[in-house]
Amino acid sequence: MNQQDVVEELGFYIRVNFKSQSDYAKSMGFTKSFVTMVLNGNREPTNFMLHDIGVKKAKITVYSKIKGDTK
Repeated sequence: MNQQDVVEELGFYIRVNFKSQSDYAKSMGFTKSFVTMVLNGNREPTNFMLHDIGVKKAKITVYSKIKGDTK
């Protein structure tokens, strides 16, 4: 699941459960502009938002060897 999938799921959740983005924002203690930024992909969703849609954020660290570097 990528950020776009999360944004789409959150948008669907808001449409189904609230009259407007403003109502959702008020219920969560956010500004409407913050919710809009999240839904536009300009901000990451908060853990509270992720919880609403049953998603947990996981970070993965990947290490790779640089070609030709033996140190």
